[in-house]
Amino acid sequence: QSSDGALDSFARAPYIAKEIKRQWRRVGKGPMQIRMGGETLELPVLSADFSHIERLELFGVRRFGNANAFLKKFPQLNGLIITRCGLTEIPQAIGKMTNLTSLNLAANNIRLSPQGARILSALSNLEELYLTNNPLGITPDFSAMPRLRSLNLRNTQLDQWPTGLQADTGLNLVDLSDNLLREVPQQYLNPAIEQLDATARLNGVTLVEGNRFPADYWQQFDKYWQRLNQAKPDLLSSARDGAFDSGNPRLEKVRRMYPDKRMHEAREWVWRLGEGADAELARLELEFNTL
Repeated sequence: QSSDGALDSFARAPYIAKEIKRQWRRVGKGPMQIRMGGETLELPVLSADFSHIERLELFGVRRFGNANAFLKKFPQLNGLIITRCGLTEIPQAIGKMTNLTSLNLAANNIRLSPQGARILSALSNLEELYLTNNPLGITPDFSAMPRLRSLNLRNTQLDQWPTGLQADTGLNLVDLSDNLLREVPQQYLNPAIEQLDATARLNGVTLVEGNRFPADYWQQFDKYWQRLNQAKPDLLSSARDGAFDSGNPRLEKVRRMYPDKRMHEAREWVWRLGEGADAELARLELEFNTL
């Protein structure tokens, strides 16, 4: 590391110390924030009581060897952000934070072990969990997170569908995009009629673009949406745009020519074309390209 980098890091030290003292004094509002950018600084060893802190945000802490010792001083957190810190595993201290409702560990280098997965699975009060841009490989079981609203697992090297999501009926976002998934479990693609409502609400907020589905897999998604349109058309229009679909060439053409159409409107428009959909889309696209 350059001497300039070292100087920049040490220049931040007084500001970090000032923030720690400010939070200990309970002066001002807002989360406790520690921002670092160099390799030379390490989190300080704290002996004081910080159990009054509700939100802690750590950015760019590249030397995180004493993570557990540091985090143990914040047992009452309801919000924790640790991003771009080079974490390679879930700190055990997080498992003791039973009040956590929001956890953001995005953009680290976490490869999830069975122990780390168990730590996360036990956080039953979580409403938001962001693990984006980590080489997780596996996921926790989400069945014990009934309050979960937002789950971001984008670009986490998943090759298996997460378990336990069906239990989290209040989800409004599940981002599984840019992973290694090659198929979707049949319970989501072809749910039993008695499970159709609950499954449709979950599928309607689940993003799966950028995975490794076969080239024609979009047809599986299309069959699911057609079935839903016949059984529960109201659930089609309430789905998040782009949810539960990947690489549908017909929809891509429609959205290019008619960008104001919502996804469910584009689907219905294509379905009305029937067997001549591809020919009619080709004709329209040729015409559109001359405009």
